[in-house]
Amino acid sequence: MIRCVIFDLGGTLIDKYSMSPIVNLRKAFAYHRVTLCNSLVSKDMGMKKFDHIYSLSKEDEFKDKFKQVYGRNHEETDLYDIYNIFCSLQRQSLRMNVDLIPESKKAIHHLQKNDIKVAVNTGFSKDQMNIALDLLHKHDIVPDASVSSTCYNQFNKPLLGRPHPHMIHHLMDELQINDPKQVLKVDDTCVGIQEGKNAGCLTVGVARWSIHMNVFSKEEEDLLTDTDIINKLNESRKTLLKEDPTYVINTLDELQHCLIPLYLSN
Repeated sequence: MIRCVIFDLGGTLIDKYSMSPIVNLRKAFAYHRVTLCNSLVSKDMGMKKFDHIYSLSKEDEFKDKFKQVYGRNHEETDLYDIYNIFCSLQRQSLRMNVDLIPESKKAIHHLQKNDIKVAVNTGFSKDQMNIALDLLHKHDIVPDASVSSTCYNQFNKPLLGRPHPHMIHHLMDELQINDPKQVLKVDDTCVGIQEGKNAGCLTVGVARWSIHMNVFSKEEEDLLTDTDIINKLNESRKTLLKEDPTYVINTLDELQHCLIPLYLSN
């Protein structure tokens, strides 16, 4: 029996298409006069954000542009500068520009009415996560547990970010769940599905509002036709399916159907 569902935040419960971190990562790099394309910045979405920036720094596109601008190779302090700028921008976006994904409230309330615990984990920092939790609370959504990739566990050691399963293990410990097969991990990113599989959980990829829809601005969203959405949704599903999750669904309205066969099989 499923006892807990662990949700990602951006692109899963809030922030359609995980638009805000893409925009803010590009702005943070541009502040250092390094312009990166959306497809490159979105590639590792879902990771702990400093790890994401570090991963981007290994790309030739970043290294070459940084050296052209500064006449030297980048150093780790440069990456921390980019990270700190990103965090400031992201906090502002979460307060001002980010909203709930339409299906989130109904899906979570259905779980809680059926005595299934709801938890949240995220690649956001702890303070960014807390802003996002405030947004959930405004919509009468109160998770039973939450953790970010910058939180610390009871042994005062940093929790490693995705795809490591440490955040899931932390939530399972907090909710006193021992069997990962009683946990459903729901995420819009490939690295989030990898995280769930590494923890031994059942996994659900959610496609409709995913980063893998490749919608990078409000202007792009406003121009989408029904045909565009269908085509992008098909591509998003294909990308998520490559990680071999237990299920791929279009929206959280379908999440309850992922639970039914699990109830029947236990």
